[in-house]
Amino acid sequence: MQWRQGYLALLVLTGTLLNMCADRLLAQPTSGAKTVVPADLYVDDDNGGSEDGSALHPYRTVQQAIKAAKDNAVIAVAAGIYPQNIRVQEKAVRLYGGYKGGTAAGYAAGTAGNFTERDPAANPSHLKGNGKDSVVTLFEPGASIVDGFLVTGGGRSAQAAPSWLGGGFYVYAGSPTISNNVIEKNQTCPPVAQTEEKLGGGIYATGAT
Repeated sequence: MQWRQGYLALLVLTGTLLNMCADRLLAQPTSGAKTVVPADLYVDDDNGGSEDGSALHPYRTVQQAIKAAKDNAVIAVAAGIYPQNIRVQEKAVRLYGGYKGGTAAGYAAGTAGNFTERDPAANPSHLKGNGKDSVVTLFEPGASIVDGFLVTGGGRSAQAAPSWLGGGFYVYAGSPTISNNVIEKNQTCPPVAQTEEKLGGGIYATGAT
């Protein structure tokens, strides 16, 4: 289910909150291999050497690749844990997780990561927030895509503070697609509602089409 065909069609007119205190929110099931999209930039947290965004020297963080990306660039993200809140602002980037990637020893030996296989279930690309902001903020992101990630550790959006909005994703304007993600363990509810150890993921979108 694509963002516009799914969440926006059902939940967003001029701005609607999807802010759920549930154990897990699935944008779409992630099981099975997915289409490999030719990429412009690559990310793998196992690379311990130089970084230029190539498959041989991928960036170690997703935000590095977003910063370096040109409008409409495709970014391939290998399996790993990426402890960083990310932000796409005023340009479109297409983020795809679930690639096998490489190993620290392989990169050190000059072997490029494997970005020819993509299976988010087998190769989870984990965007792990710090609890102080939405894990993913899409601000005027055009037709950006976020596909194939595990999204956890989000808090209320710093963009929309002081309201308790966001958690997994905060979207402002644009027409992004959010698909094939697992969004869970994001603290999106006020303290009075925090009665369980696990709080579900949330998506807040306003002005999007």
